[in-house]
Amino acid sequence: MRARSRVRRAARGAVLLAIASALLAPHLAMADTVSTSQPPARPSLQAIRTHDSPRLDGVLDDPVWSVAAATDAFTQKFPNEGQSPSEHTLLRLVYDDDALYVAFECEQLKTPRISRLVRRDRKVGDDRVEVTISDGTRTFEFWVSAAGVMGDGIRFNDTDYSADWDGVWDARVHQHATGWSAELRIPLLIFQLDPERVGDWGLQARRYLSSVQETQEWAYIPRTVAGETSRYGRLSRMEGLHRGNPFELRPFALLRAARGVDGRTGYGATGGLDARVHLTPNVGLDLTVNPDFAQVEADEQVLNLTTIETFFPEKRPFFLDGMDMFQVPRMTYFPTSRRTFYTRRIGAVPTKPGVLTQAPESERVTSIPVPTTIYGAAKLRGTLGTHLNWGLLSALTGQNDVQVERADLSLRDALAAPRSAFTVGRMRAVLSERAQLGLLATATQRLEPTGEYPLLASADSTTSRQLCPGGERVAASARCFHDSYVLSADGSWRSLSGDYVVSGQALMSAIQNGPPRTLPDGTVIASGDVDAGALMFAAKEGGNWLGSVEAEASGRRLDFNDLGFMVRQNHLRLLPTVEYRAVDPFAAVAEVRVRLSTSFRNTVDGLNVFRGYYAFTEWQFKNAWKANTMVYYFGNRYEDREVGDGTAIERTGSVGWDLTLTSAPGRRLSGSLTSVSMFRDDGYSLTYSAQLGFHLLPQLELQVLPQVTLAAGEARYLGATPRPGEYLFGRLDARSIGATLRANYTLTTRLTLQLYAQTLLVARHYRDFGSFTPDHARANIRLDDLTAAEAPTKNPDSQLATLDVNAVLRWEFRPGSTMFLVYTRSQAPARVLASGERAELDLGALRDIRAADALWMKASYWWN
Repeated sequence: MRARSRVRRAARGAVLLAIASALLAPHLAMADTVSTSQPPARPSLQAIRTHDSPRLDGVLDDPVWSVAAATDAFTQKFPNEGQSPSEHTLLRLVYDDDALYVAFECEQLKTPRISRLVRRDRKVGDDRVEVTISDGTRTFEFWVSAAGVMGDGIRFNDTDYSADWDGVWDARVHQHATGWSAELRIPLLIFQLDPERVGDWGLQARRYLSSVQETQEWAYIPRTVAGETSRYGRLSRMEGLHRGNPFELRPFALLRAARGVDGRTGYGATGGLDARVHLTPNVGLDLTVNPDFAQVEADEQVLNLTTIETFFPEKRPFFLDGMDMFQVPRMTYFPTSRRTFYTRRIGAVPTKPGVLTQAPESERVTSIPVPTTIYGAAKLRGTLGTHLNWGLLSALTGQNDVQVERADLSLRDALAAPRSAFTVGRMRAVLSERAQLGLLATATQRLEPTGEYPLLASADSTTSRQLCPGGERVAASARCFHDSYVLSADGSWRSLSGDYVVSGQALMSAIQNGPPRTLPDGTVIASGDVDAGALMFAAKEGGNWLGSVEAEASGRRLDFNDLGFMVRQNHLRLLPTVEYRAVDPFAAVAEVRVRLSTSFRNTVDGLNVFRGYYAFTEWQFKNAWKANTMVYYFGNRYEDREVGDGTAIERTGSVGWDLTLTSAPGRRLSGSLTSVSMFRDDGYSLTYSAQLGFHLLPQLELQVLPQVTLAAGEARYLGATPRPGEYLFGRLDARSIGATLRANYTLTTRLTLQLYAQTLLVARHYRDFGSFTPDHARANIRLDDLTAAEAPTKNPDSQLATLDVNAVLRWEFRPGSTMFLVYTRSQAPARVLASGERAELDLGALRDIRAADALWMKASYWWN
């Protein structure tokens, strides 16, 4: 009764907040004085050609800068939109045969100068300048802080941005009595220099003043206006450009010493090559042979209580650079993990293979699967004419084995994943600056050795069967892994005003070879199965009133998960959203957003798997603090992926309240606090997290990210009982507590020490067991239909303690050439609990198991 009362009170609060949000919008509209007319005309700047290149030192005393065209036409974007900047900024550009040079003269007489040494690509709220340049095919962003810290990124599909791209360029800054200045040298080989492509380049320049949280723009884009790269100014056409040497080579060497959890120590040395070849002005080739990613930070561990796979972002350099070509247009209002092409599938860690379990041939896996070795990969991209872009990616991975101990204690290697070939092709037709059509095709082909799987004992000697790594039992020498093929077509259109956007995608998948397998919702997919899906997105993104509609349909046997990230198949989804945005509504408030949205999801058969209703508001203040809150209600529904055979379990209705407070960046102490609270009739789920940043010294940055999760009462599937056809469920009480530490000590802008450490404790305890025996397949189980049952013989509780440490010393001894010294440590003991023993959070478990330690030294040299 108390739980139901909490739900009713929370529901009343959600309704009141939704009504208040709706009533607030007209008052904000009256207060909003910002014009929603079109932004100012695009500015233009001429870059002059020089044969006397400036010396890169940040001091703008070279003769060429005195004759270069200059512009100071910057406008405030934040906090006082449309007003003149509080500090004067001057921009100049020149170029020679090899590079484009950008100069910023930043006067700073009225505001304190903030500059801190941090690692490359790390924005911490320092004063900085940035320039974004579009060559007509790709759009690159380069920035440098007042301390000389460099960063870059790439923009695509007009409004999408990725900070993962790293180019080879250089910059220097100089601080003086009246402010500071910056010089950037950007090699022309970064850009696509097509002699047949005529016209101006796109240009944007921005300056950020940390102490007053001010953003200045050269090509001014009001905050109520949609679009990004389509709003840029013009860099007048530069003549006689050429790349020079078409070859870029980056060989590397690696030394490694490691000690495994079994105490064994190993040593090794290897090498590889990254290369880029500009085959023609329109075609470029990227190659990697035996790539190594020792310097990449470990994935953050999380407690996942859903039936959806955890999504991990890409961090490996080869699979970050140039990936904009393979991205489809944005088709969701809210961020989503759905990807038609998900690069983390290449070189992924496989699951443990199935082994023989019946005496006398019982076996057990004694080693932990590791990431699959990538033999090599290649990216080919280019243009045909002025309107057709294309790209091709191919990768080959090696066989991944784990060690298995037989009943007689002898060891054998068991295949967990076969050699595999991954291929992705992309073609994009640019119909105009605001419209495009595209095709994307992926193929996953398994090159498995069909004669290496263990044979199963059989009373019939004439019928020989083998055990597949996935647990399937098939005829000897038959395929155990399937091949997958996906083809999709996509398109996007943005209105002339930029306010309206429409995008969509239609795709189909085909499965070949391998045994039949069951997807989480019980759908059986087999060789020869073909299915389709579609996604459509329409939105108004400019002005004060905003809105969108998302619609998605996925067939039962649609499967693009081999080289993509598929949240689920077999569903129909609709998500309408309406939002009001007010700019500068009150004296201290820079922007207010009020949003109402709903989400509906059914299976193809009409089963209700989700109903959600949301009310959200966000307040951004002129001192750069932010606060947002959301209340929501999830209606009663069924979860059809819990059991795994199509049987669906009821989920009770719930109400939730989320709250996030974020401080202004760039202070000695900054960060955010977040709470996510959800209450159901049968339990609750609470998550509290923080992100705290400390700048104890100008060159030292610390980040602490603690998180606590408490969940109770939800019925979870535990397996079948000894009685035929009977399912067993238990109420899950889950707890986790963890913290992540990131420390960066910057000795110089080219020499940094980075530390990452995470510990996570997890305990899952089951109680109040219930059982149910359905009378037909794909039954829907109501919670009231569960009958009390005894606890299972094998304790279902589990507890886990993990510790991951990663320390990286990085020295960029010349542009594009780096040395790394890397130390990693990993522990993940999972205790097997005795019958009746309750799972607990136990940090001491880390003392009871050995860690896996490794030390790498890696050096790479960039040559052009």
